[in-house]
Parts: sequence; C-alpha cells; structure tokens
Amino acid sequence: MNSQQARVSVPQWLKILTPRAFPIEPLPGSGWLNRGLWAPLISEIKDQFGTQEPLIVVGKPSVLALKVLQAFKPKHSIYDAMDDFPAFYTGVSRVAMANRERQLVQAVEKVWVSSTALKSRWSQEKASVCFVPNALDDALLLPPATLARSGREKFSAM
Repeated sequence: MNSQQARVSVPQWLKILTPRAFPIEPLPGSGWLNRGLWAPLISEIKDQFGTQEPLIVVGKPSVLALKVLQAFKPKHSIYDAMDDFPAFYTGVSRVAMANRERQLVQAVEKVWVSSTALKSRWSQEKASVCFVPNALDDALLLPPATLARSGREKFSAM
C-alpha cells in the first residue's frame, strides 16, 4: 500500500502523526537526544485535543510514550503489552527497555496483556491488569489428547 492509499483508508476523524527521531532507542540518552524533535509533535497533539480528555493507548514502551503521558496526565491510559519487549534486545539496550517498560506500567491506568506469562509478570507490579488472550498462548490451547479425541488433529509434529 502506498502513502496515497493509506490516506484514503484512514477515517476522517483520525489524524496520523509521524514522530521524528534518531533511531537509537532504547539506548540510555535517546530521549534526551530526541526531545527537541518531539516537542513540536507534542504541541500538535495538544492543539488537536484542545480541552478534550484523551485516552492514550501505548503499544510499545518508549521515551516518547512516557513524554506524551507526562504531558497530558490523562485520566485514562492503557499499555497494551503484546510482547516481552526487553527479550528483543541484549546488553544495555535490554536493561534500558526493561526499565522503560516498568516506568510505563507505573504511568498508565491499566495494562492489557496478551499471554498468561505477561499477566503473571505484570500482575505483581500493577493491580489493574486485563488479560486479552492471544490465540497462540500455549496455556489456552487444548491438550493434544483432547484434540486427538475430537478428531480435529490433522497432522502430527515430527
């Protein structure tokens, strides 16, 4: 899909803003370096909302997400924890991402999780954790014997 097609399929009430940033996150100091690039974006978001109360939903831990939450201090905010984000990084970046994610969990009103492992992890730090099942969560699958008895097992693992 090209950018023209993307603009056509976006509802009229929705405005998509693309943040500018140096691609160095989650390294420590990335927020300091990018803050000048984000200031106009945060101002534009404030202008768009005016006096309306925003609902802020964050899909990935980032300094920008924390800055937006800090700028608005919304009554309602959600972190949609779809993955174990620190697991995608190594070394200093992994530690930085883990810290950023922990800060985000503390900053939002609610945390949505997509697996039982994430629910277990974040329930220890946040009272308001909502489990939104992921279809590939092993804990939600029927045991293999149940599948075989039901006749739904079409192939076997090697």
